[in-house]
Amino acid sequence: MSAEQIIRILQQAERGEGSIRTPYREHGIAETAFYRWRQKVGGMSVSEAQRLRALDKEHARFKRLL
Repeated sequence: MSAEQIIRILQQAERGEGSIRTPYREHGIAETAFYRWRQKVGGMSVSEAQRLRALDKEHARFKRLL
């Protein structure tokens, strides 16, 4: 899933549209994935989340070099 999709799902849940489980059912994601995303990118903008993903990839690349 892209950063835009993840942030849109988290924002939908924050607004309280429907029940608490609506985002899981609607988007076909596991509850644990939702909470992991919320912990990692909750409150971020799309550009911040994209930058975080890029940094994670760069970090993984450096770890492979060592």
